[in-house]
Amino acid sequence: KAGRGFLDISSPVKLPDALRGERYAFVSLPLSEFREGGGVTAENIGLGRLCPTENLDLPEDSFVSGVVVMSARAKGLAAWMAGTEIACIRCDLRKRNMVMEADISTQYLMARLDDGQRKEGEAFEKAKEEMDGLHFLAVQEDEEDEEPKGFWLLKDVAD
Repeated sequence: KAGRGFLDISSPVKLPDALRGERYAFVSLPLSEFREGGGVTAENIGLGRLCPTENLDLPEDSFVSGVVVMSARAKGLAAWMAGTEIACIRCDLRKRNMVMEADISTQYLMARLDDGQRKEGEAFEKAKEEMDGLHFLAVQEDEEDEEPKGFWLLKDVAD
């Protein structure tokens, strides 16, 4: 997987200002929302994609962790993200960064994590590991946004 090798010294590329979110939130949704009959479907996610979940051996009552990016430019940000092949979101706790891995070897710095966000990022990484890498990224204008402008259900594959 891109960017995780022992000798890899690559640094994430900073997102252009126009593509950065103003706020980020670590949240979780029940796995059942992504299963057949659940509330998250291709019809209501805006731009983005949902990886299949039916073949994953996960407890039905478990929760999927994710990151919500809030931006006044949510539509443009979601459109740009839809043009990249998003692989996963990860929190580099040592460097205190939230990174979006894309394509084969591209990493984008989404945010620097303060002490509180670092703790949330640590919980996000732990939850992601417990769900075999399943996690999501949502893009919306604010907390009141009824439907996201973009949504990606992702599976981080182990090295």
